[in-house]
Amino acid sequence: MTQSPKSFRPSRSEQSTEAVTSERTSTSISSRGGGGKASAPSIIHELYSAPTLYPGEDPSLFERLFEDLAHALAPADLIQWLLVADLRAVILDEGRYRKMLAMIMSPKELIERQIPEEETKSNLEVRASAIFFRRGADSMKEEEQDKIWAEILEEVQNQYGAECALAKANAPELERRAAVSNFQEYSREIERLDYLLERCRKTRTSILSRLEAMKAVSPSLHRAAEIEDVEFTEAAE
Repeated sequence: MTQSPKSFRPSRSEQSTEAVTSERTSTSISSRGGGGKASAPSIIHELYSAPTLYPGEDPSLFERLFEDLAHALAPADLIQWLLVADLRAVILDEGRYRKMLAMIMSPKELIERQIPEEETKSNLEVRASAIFFRRGADSMKEEEQDKIWAEILEEVQNQYGAECALAKANAPELERRAAVSNFQEYSREIERLDYLLERCRKTRTSILSRLEAMKAVSPSLHRAAEIEDVEFTEAAE
């Protein structure tokens, strides 16, 4: 009596752990097309968690970038998930380096702190006091001292106002000079940042190439397994 082909097919319990894992992973990824959302393996979240961010960085951006990359690249196994997590880290590093480069190349007055009004007033009084004593007004009568102090203080304030107006009028030239000065002063830092940015670009390209190669190989492996299974069934018949 001829047995049916089903009796010659290996049972699910005889399949390898790797095949079962692959089946579960592919099911998780395929659910994306049906409106589902693939979840990253827990080890990915343990290795690449938000605490690795620098102070001031947005954790929601950190997670959103990972989700968008996973949606676009559709990792199918743990190795591909690791590559996607590495890609996110590279993109974040590149953004940090670009931010630092922009800060260095910005005009100097844009990266210096703004002086509070009270501090400006105090500095003007210090300048007025130096002029007051230099002119010997401290040896005069008290009434004369008050008058001279008021005049000197007004003179210093007017001078400061003229300096601010001149700086505003010459702002484009001052910014150009500040940018040139920053470039000269921080040329070694700029060169280092350019090197790091180039390394990020190369690493990003390398990761994407590896993911593309792995995705190209993965379907062919599945097809080979299906062909072998069909041949085994036919031989059993």
